[in-house]
Amino acid sequence: NGVVDAGAPPLAGVRVELLLADTLQVVATTTTDAAGGYLFADVVTGSYVVRVTTPAGYVSSSGTPNSLFGPFEPAPNVGANGRD
Repeated sequence: NGVVDAGAPPLAGVRVELLLADTLQVVATTTTDAAGGYLFADVVTGSYVVRVTTPAGYVSSSGTPNSLFGPFEPAPNVGANGRD
């Protein structure tokens, strides 16, 4: 359902890629931290797509796993902290 349930553990070490929206060229790669968060620092203004690689043994409940196309999950706090 795309919602983190109470008591659900964060997933550390998940691969996250930042791609240019128009060419789909990967411009940065990182992994989630111990809290399940990630950050792409020093990103210039532009349009991007984020691709999260679904870890083995997991499935996406609201997106299309490992795909740039299909339903996407909205950022949870768009603009609230300047990092979404």
